[in-house]
Amino acid sequence: MYFYLDDEILDIDHLCCMAHVSASYHSIVSTCKLQGYSIMEYLKNFFEEITTGNRDYGKLMPSTIGISTNKL
Repeated sequence: MYFYLDDEILDIDHLCCMAHVSASYHSIVSTCKLQGYSIMEYLKNFFEEITTGNRDYGKLMPSTIGISTNKL
């Protein structure tokens, strides 16, 4: 439903919309699970990198951020 909303009718800030936040969160969780990474370790490293000024999003992916896979 969210994708069919008209910007001219509804005043929605798409960058902060909870639908985008939720979709991003679930995408990160799914990616970490599929690749065997700890979600908490990834998020910790991600936010540490962001707060230090790293904006190279290609290097902030679970496979490139420097975390080890879970040993199941």
